[in-house]
Formats: sequence, C-alpha cells, structure tokens
Amino acid sequence: MMNDVKVTFNEQMNAASINATTFTVSSAVGSGVTGTITYDATTNTATFTPSAPLAPGTPYTVIIKGGQAGVGDLAQNTLVNDFQWTFFTNRPPSAPGLVSPADAATGLPTMVALTWTKATDDDGDALSYQSSCAITSLLSDALRSSLLRRVPD
Repeated sequence: MMNDVKVTFNEQMNAASINATTFTVSSAVGSGVTGTITYDATTNTATFTPSAPLAPGTPYTVIIKGGQAGVGDLAQNTLVNDFQWTFFTNRPPSAPGLVSPADAATGLPTMVALTWTKATDDDGDALSYQSSCAITSLLSDALRSSLLRRVPD
C-alpha cells in the first residue's frame, strides 16, 4: 500500500522550508516513516512519498511544523503552530480461497473462481477489489494444476 500524503497550502510556499524536519509522517508507535518530500509551486502542494508501502490498518500522524523553524511562505511568514492530523490506512481483504476447480484437479476448463471477504475502512464502508486471472489452455494439465494449487493456511 503505497500512499502519498499531500498538503495543499493556500498560498505559494518557500520550497526550501518544506523538508524532512518540517513535514513528518509517523506510525502509531511513534516511529518516523522515511520517504521523499517534494513541493509543486504550481499547485502549492507538498507531497510526502513513503520509501516503503504503509502498513495496512494502521494509524499514521502527519505534522507540518510551525513556529520559527517551521514551513514558511515566500515572505518568510511561518505557520504560527504545528498542524497535525491522523489518518488510518485501509485494511486488506482476507486471503482469497479457491472455490473452483477443486485443489489439484486436472483436465478441467481454465476458469478459476476465488472468493474472499471484503475489507472495510474505519467507518465501515466496504472496499472494492478487482482481480482477474487468465491461464492459457495451452498449458499442460500438470502445469495448470501446479499453478492453481492452494497455498496452505
């Protein structure tokens, strides 16, 4: 789950003032998330791109530093106070379970049916996932069977 965190300011900012000290993202346990920070002067938007995917179902806190050493506009006016908020990443769906064909079945059409329980976000909305899989009929039954074998729980 790779999630950019974006902050849009109401005026053009001093790009040099937006950096890893003034724009931080941390997990609930307080450990900082590493990533890169960019600023788009055309849209007045600062973007934090994490170096690794954010963990699913996890709260993260974003802080835009204010005060003397905080982010500033082109006239060097800084935010009076820190601006902070928390968000949660979505939980993943359950692992898919093979519906058909039966595990290790051979000589059957190449359609595969999987099922899984949908994940929900923190206020209960179901999240949608789409997946497709095509296994060519040119594969031998043995190879097709090995590709369709379920991963043990």
